[in-house]
Amino acid sequence: MLDSRLPDVGHGCAGLFRRRGASILAVVLAALATYIMTLGYDFAFDDHYVIPAAWQVGAGSALEVLRAPVRAGEVLLVYFRPLTALTYWLDGFLWQGNPGGFHLTNLLLHAVVSVLVLQVARRLLPDGPGPLLAGLLFAVHPVHVEAVAWVQGRVDLLSVAGVLLAILLGLAGAEAAGGRRLLCWVASAAAYLLALLAKEVAVVAPVLTALVLAGEPGRGGWRRVQACLPLLGLQGVAFLLYLGLRTAALGSPSLGLLAGPPLGDRVLLALRVIPVYLRLLLWPVGLNPKHAVAPPSGFLDGDVLMGALLLAGLGALGLTWGRRVPGLGLGLAWLALAWLPASNLVPIRGYVLAERYLYLPSAGFCIALAGAAAGVMALGGRWRGALVATATALLLTLGGLAAAQTGIWRDPRTFYEGLVRLNPDSALAHNNLGSVYLGFGEEERAAKEFGEALRLHPGHPGALNNLGILAQHRGDLTEARRFYREALAVRSNQAEVWNNLGTIHEAEGDLARAAAAYGEAIRLDPATPRFLANLAGVLTAQGRREEAAVLLERAIRLDPTVPRWRAALATLRTDGKP
Repeated sequence: MLDSRLPDVGHGCAGLFRRRGASILAVVLAALATYIMTLGYDFAFDDHYVIPAAWQVGAGSALEVLRAPVRAGEVLLVYFRPLTALTYWLDGFLWQGNPGGFHLTNLLLHAVVSVLVLQVARRLLPDGPGPLLAGLLFAVHPVHVEAVAWVQGRVDLLSVAGVLLAILLGLAGAEAAGGRRLLCWVASAAAYLLALLAKEVAVVAPVLTALVLAGEPGRGGWRRVQACLPLLGLQGVAFLLYLGLRTAALGSPSLGLLAGPPLGDRVLLALRVIPVYLRLLLWPVGLNPKHAVAPPSGFLDGDVLMGALLLAGLGALGLTWGRRVPGLGLGLAWLALAWLPASNLVPIRGYVLAERYLYLPSAGFCIALAGAAAGVMALGGRWRGALVATATALLLTLGGLAAAQTGIWRDPRTFYEGLVRLNPDSALAHNNLGSVYLGFGEEERAAKEFGEALRLHPGHPGALNNLGILAQHRGDLTEARRFYREALAVRSNQAEVWNNLGTIHEAEGDLARAAAAYGEAIRLDPATPRFLANLAGVLTAQGRREEAAVLLERAIRLDPTVPRWRAALATLRTDGKP
């Protein structure tokens, strides 16, 4: 067993290790210093589609927020994350849609999660520098940039905060008795429920709770888990309650599971991404918001073999050294268990690989690495001072890397230009960059990016639609109609394209075709208020005033922030009289 006594690295440093308040302050300051510049950032990626929806920026009531599913533009997502949506609503209410306020919430949440990692590490590592190192490493690790600097990364911040709080409350209850124990365990189950209401991957919290209960040194091991079965039962009740709420909101308890490829293919894919995830943890440079992962060719695929070898090596490391090095075995087990929901073994919606998926697993990595580092410091003898300096330099370097890599999230233009630079063969990146350029009025640049998207992905429906929008901006309705029809020929269920086609018919005075196109858009997506208002305008022109008024009422209920819709409805209700 490595010596777990506090290393003699100077009274000031030792005092910091011992003083809980000072350690917490150090971790909070590290988190804030790393990400403080994000307070000046805009929304990025698809934030502009998800965050500013009326019910998310304070226009609707909190109850409407809790009932509403997650939308990204015209796409209805099979997610149930009302706690996250409620925080968006509160930010919108407080900051009136100012992105700096949303980023402030993310920054504070990351600081809180970093402190919670510190508190969990205190339970699992000996007194000394280990817990503080774990908290600082988590606070500054660059792999967390996506979760913190991207506003929608908040789903991970909230869910991980809930998971860690559930674990710590469960531990507190295990050490209490009587009513206080029950109170702590009920609070643990409540924290678990909140974590699930932020993001589905929090489902692993009971497993991690059992792991920490068994792994806390000197507490009885797995016998302690048996004594705490009522805690796990309460967490199970919380999970059932979550499924009930999810079913009521979405009509299904499904956790976003897909049919997916066969299990054997999913295992190969899970093995393939292991080397990438470990590289991101150990060498966090070249971060990328959109990692491209090609399907494995078979078990003899080089990346699959490397993943299998790394998995076997980590398992052997945990089995041989896990008990000898404080926190190592438990940290590696945490890393593996927390990664399972995002491992591709379970076919869920989302990316094959994403850096934000490491936010919860990396807590185990930080605890394992910090425990090993503290053990080395304890054996360092006269080199202890140099080892502390090395650890400090490493933390500063990681913090600098993280701060620098937040820059890609500065605003939509910076983000998509960076995404194209990192992924030059991504049609999605080129198409979205073209949309940004079009929004700035840079039509030639936009056309170039849309053309590149089509070259990389012939028939790309988004690029065809955007070329139609560009042609319409230039006044070439014939060309715009051609692009829209090509986009619909590729995929006929695009509500946005049908709506755009309706605007052309309306501009040409063909109200019947305009009404038909708008109607198809509404049939495909009945919850986009703009489509409802567009059809209401055509029906008004056709003299179908009552039908138009009904549509405007629906549009206003979905988005009460558009004054012209209210004015049009008032005019209809007064029969056109002032």
